[in-house]
Amino acid sequence: MKSVQSKIFTVLFLVSASMNFALGRIVMKARARPPASAVPARTVMPALRVVDHSSSQSVTIVYTDVPVPTVVYLFSPHCKFCRQNAKNMSSLVSQVAGKYRIIGVSLATDGLDEFIGETMIKFPVYTNLDPKVATAYKAGATPQTFVVGHDGRLLSMWTGEYVGTTRKSVESFFGVRFPG
Repeated sequence: MKSVQSKIFTVLFLVSASMNFALGRIVMKARARPPASAVPARTVMPALRVVDHSSSQSVTIVYTDVPVPTVVYLFSPHCKFCRQNAKNMSSLVSQVAGKYRIIGVSLATDGLDEFIGETMIKFPVYTNLDPKVATAYKAGATPQTFVVGHDGRLLSMWTGEYVGTTRKSVESFFGVRFPG
């Protein structure tokens, strides 16, 4: 009887271990893929048609008019992940100064002045992103970070707060280290 129980236990253990291993591989593969909503790398990104928050003037931000890549940081004033990411964005701005042009695009204007004051944003902020441009960027979940080369092609993008694998990826791409 003990021998039968031992064999059953061994078989159940092996089946369980195999299922856990297979599930782990599936989860790891899913984490390694960019989100389905991601814009493919090397896509030519349209110029940003926005409103300058400080002057209320409509502007078009063109990537080919500067010799360095542009970091476009999409955020929303009421997004808790955007607030939590503010320290990392501030750190990024100071560590890549002169190597990248950094701009912020707020997807909402309600509470924007308070957000800028509380998070001490040190880069130009724009609002009223043209809907057609927003669609091209697949703007939605915030924060989103895009790096667009001076040729207008997407170099990289991340969705979400800079934690876990996203943090490591952003740090590696820019060659920086975030605090904490």
